[in-house]
Amino acid sequence: MFPVSPTDDAKPLALEITLFTFKEGLLARAAHDLQLHVEHVEARLFSGNRLAIEVDPLSIQVDGAVVHGEVHADILSADNRREIQHTLQESVLKVARYPMLRFEGTFEESSSLVEIQGTLELCGVQQTLSTRARAKGGTLFAELEIRPSAFGIQPFRALMGAIRVQDRVVVRIRGVRPSLNSASI
Repeated sequence: MFPVSPTDDAKPLALEITLFTFKEGLLARAAHDLQLHVEHVEARLFSGNRLAIEVDPLSIQVDGAVVHGEVHADILSADNRREIQHTLQESVLKVARYPMLRFEGTFEESSSLVEIQGTLELCGVQQTLSTRARAKGGTLFAELEIRPSAFGIQPFRALMGAIRVQDRVVVRIRGVRPSLNSASI
């Protein structure tokens, strides 16, 4: 992370992060695509167009099953949600060993786009990524796809692989658009 001290120039940034996972396999009809959200995100902007984001993986919550593009919270029982969250935390993200997900990078702002480049650290593995956030009014929107296997994460499998999670997670980010130029930070 960028150095943070009482005299640092960090400016908080409010973000909402939503995650989407997708099923596949011979028995995929018995499984569900999922929407999840992150409850605890700490994002900061620094002078020099720098950005740092930390996500508490224990705060990732299951919203529900996605059917034909709509989230249905009632399809999954409370036990299903707990099992999914337990599997995500213990087997997939290994939160006891890797208690934080981190991104640090830089951004460049143009009229309606913000180009973001940096490094995502997930399960102790760092990968470079870039994305564009588009501005609409006072809000920024970004969407990117992450391949868990690039971070050493094997996609979840059940019933000897007849049900599995695809090796992709779609990440949607929504944030309040602050004044991003470095003179204002």
